[in-house]
Amino acid sequence: MKKRTFSLKYKILLLLTVIPSIALFTYVLLAMNIFTKDKIAYIYDSSGNLSQALSQQLRVLITGVISNNKSVFQEFVTTKTFGNTALTHFENENGTDAILAYEVDESTKQMTFLSMMARNKMDYDSLKNKIDTQLKYEVQYIKGNQRILYNLDQNDKIYFVEKTTPIAGTKAIYFVVVIKAEEFYDTFSTSSAQQLFLINQFGQVVLGPNQVPEKDIAKVFELKFLKNKDNRFQQGVEETIDADKKEMIISFSEIGFGDSYVLAAVKKELALSALDQLLKKSVVFFVLLVAVIAIVSLFASGSITNALTQLFEATEKVTQGKFDIQVKVKTSDEIGALADNFNLMAKEVSRLVAQTAENARMQNELQTAKTVQETLFPDANALLEKIAISGFYEPASECGGDWWHYCMINGRVFFWIGDATGHGAPSALITSAAKSAAAIIESLNVGPGSAMEYLNRCIYEVSRGRLMMTFFIACYDPATKKLTYANASHESPYLIKKKAGPIKKKDLIPLNEVNNPRLGQGRSTKYDETTVDFDFEDFIFFYTDGVPDVRNGAETAWGEREFLKTIVETQTDFPPVDVFIERFVNKMQTYRSGSTLVDDVTFFGIKNLNG
Repeated sequence: MKKRTFSLKYKILLLLTVIPSIALFTYVLLAMNIFTKDKIAYIYDSSGNLSQALSQQLRVLITGVISNNKSVFQEFVTTKTFGNTALTHFENENGTDAILAYEVDESTKQMTFLSMMARNKMDYDSLKNKIDTQLKYEVQYIKGNQRILYNLDQNDKIYFVEKTTPIAGTKAIYFVVVIKAEEFYDTFSTSSAQQLFLINQFGQVVLGPNQVPEKDIAKVFELKFLKNKDNRFQQGVEETIDADKKEMIISFSEIGFGDSYVLAAVKKELALSALDQLLKKSVVFFVLLVAVIAIVSLFASGSITNALTQLFEATEKVTQGKFDIQVKVKTSDEIGALADNFNLMAKEVSRLVAQTAENARMQNELQTAKTVQETLFPDANALLEKIAISGFYEPASECGGDWWHYCMINGRVFFWIGDATGHGAPSALITSAAKSAAAIIESLNVGPGSAMEYLNRCIYEVSRGRLMMTFFIACYDPATKKLTYANASHESPYLIKKKAGPIKKKDLIPLNEVNNPRLGQGRSTKYDETTVDFDFEDFIFFYTDGVPDVRNGAETAWGEREFLKTIVETQTDFPPVDVFIERFVNKMQTYRSGSTLVDDVTFFGIKNLNG
């Protein structure tokens, strides 16, 4: 006996634990991956919407200020002064905090301050040097009508230069316009979840968070879209790193004024912080679930294997010659049925061993086996639901591979006949398995086809394809006078319909409308069935292939022709079925002349007396 290296209980426990654990782990990984992608996509969308909304609001503010002050600019170009109309307009125009006018000679780049309108002139007197410096830069380097936004005093004011086209023979007028942007300043300086920046085309920060003092955005983030000066996108999202090498998600949107952009920046780590919490909770949930699975699997595997362990220990005792054992299994499933059958087997084997204990010779053991096998066969003569039955069986050795049977199932009469491969003890074991299976099938209330499928599964599990069995199952329904049958490559029985006068060979009707593979050939084979009329005084003859193979003293087989001829001669006057069987046996034995059988011989006949 092979030594056990790994208990079945632990194999089942491992199977029930590992597979769900792998599935759960895979699910967690996939879920986290999907959540991460979804979260990033959400951040892209929300951040992009925020930057786009702020850029649109700034564009409305700046273009509104320019539009509202256009008449002021035109008047000043003509009069070189801010007149009463301009001052009145300025007081009523809330978006502008100050306008400073300069006269610029664009050929010599010389500029002269002309005039100023401001809400608080003292503020701009102190800032005038910064404004002059910035304007000199514009005069020197900024060509055409480019507009650049500035913030000169780190407050809520936004500066830009509005240029006028000079009239021939005159100098150009440059207006430094200061916009009040209190609401935007608050929004940009106090942002928490996302850092907001307003930058000009050179990457200088016009508005930004208080905690980021840098005026050059390149020192805060590496922005790819700013490097492409000739072909910048109007809006988009990109991932980059900040000065501390932290991953950032940046959305940008052009405000449509001086190539300025609104940036919304969020740390990727902060954006995905919820993912860490989800991961921790998922790990806890995973561990708890695996623990529950392990506990449930432990109990489940224990309940399954405890009964099997008892059976295993009982079989070990059987191998030691202890047959007086009983397995106590309380389950009512297949394992419980197996334990009951084992108890019956152990009891039966114990009884047989007790009978043969005084005689150890192999012949007597075989004779005992023959005796046991004979108990598998029914009485030779019977009458069930007005169906007369008579049969004959003789094995070629002590144990045979043929088996026939009849029984009642829910008012229907079933007929069984089969022939296992070869003969002797191995074939006898197959017939025993067939008998055991038939005993269970009788309680299932199924037809011949389904019964054949159950029987096939049993034979296959017992022999694993090494031994097979031909089989024929028929079922007679007295209510309909119909005979339904299924055939697993067995010799087709012959139906002889009642008629006036002697019968001929052509009156033998083989029941061969369906034919299926042998039992044990494949585990999941399906078996077809068909139905014929079985009327009053009709007769059917069932047999195995050993009957026409009976040999005489000269080793000459009886043969199919003589076999059929004998059926016709014996049945010609439609005698009672037991008389037919007696006549047939006498003719067969006469031809045999006492010769040894080369194969098991089994046959029986049935006659319908249901008039």
